[in-house]
Amino acid sequence: KKGKTMTIANLSERETRVLLEIINGKSNEMIAHQLYISLSTVKAHVSSIIHKLNVRNRVEAAVKATQIMLAESQKEQNNN
Repeated sequence: KKGKTMTIANLSERETRVLLEIINGKSNEMIAHQLYISLSTVKAHVSSIIHKLNVRNRVEAAVKATQIMLAESQKEQNNN
């Protein structure tokens, strides 16, 4: 998977990037500026992330994604 961005669950690469920025505490405005996309596009990605992760808000999305990433990391360590 060289050169491929890691994705979380069934999120697109762009949704995963937005989610990682949410985890890092960035606002929608900051994410839009950093990724060179419109605020409405960020909001659409956030809505999609919330739906796909089956959570109620961006905080729950960040928590769930962190749990998923930790679980995946442990699986990889156990396989090595």
